[in-house]
Amino acid sequence: MNVFSLMLVIGADRMLAIFMPLWYSTRSEKHYLKIMYLASFWFPLLLLGFAIKTVIQDPFINVKCFATDWTATDDQNLIQSIILVLICLTSLCYILMFFKLLYEQLKGKATAQRKAIYRTLALIMAIQIVGYTVTSIAYNIVMRISSKFSADDLQYITCAINVMSSLSSSAEVPVLFVVSTEHRLAFKSEFSWLFRNSSPPNTNNIPNITSQINTNFVQTYQPPKINTLVN
Repeated sequence: MNVFSLMLVIGADRMLAIFMPLWYSTRSEKHYLKIMYLASFWFPLLLLGFAIKTVIQDPFINVKCFATDWTATDDQNLIQSIILVLICLTSLCYILMFFKLLYEQLKGKATAQRKAIYRTLALIMAIQIVGYTVTSIAYNIVMRISSKFSADDLQYITCAINVMSSLSSSAEVPVLFVVSTEHRLAFKSEFSWLFRNSSPPNTNNIPNITSQINTNFVQTYQPPKINTLVN
């Protein structure tokens, strides 16, 4: 369930990078990451509070893995309203980013970094749309033929669909790590302790390009020799 708040935090982070690039490049990364992580935990903690409240009211409740099993009707309506607000805010973040990047592209202000952000944004939106569409179709199909399954089997199937939905929402992280050089470098920079034992890149065979350029420049623009001998 924390996927909804986590996606909003990720969307807000990318929106800050696009709308406030100067501040974003000079921010304190450690404090910034702590704030972002803590901001993504408030919704799961709220759900945990509802669960504790239900258990206190009925200690012998038969709890299952769905929110409707351990929350009251009023709490369910509140949770659904919060989820709807989180989804709308996340969509708003990505819509604003899309129009911002499109405006800069039309004005000719797009840089290589912003184009990379644009490709990342398009990839994230594609993953989210495809994942949401597939899981929604699967859920609707199962609900239409639910009479063919027992109550326990239906619980297992819907649980599997929920897991697929959560995995599709978080699949962007490994996908971006595979396809984006910037994200791989950022990951290695942030978690450098994971790569301490890896061998450093071999630079022995890499030529000194700066030295070659300077040598060619001197050879090309060397002034002609003047013959000072007098016959």
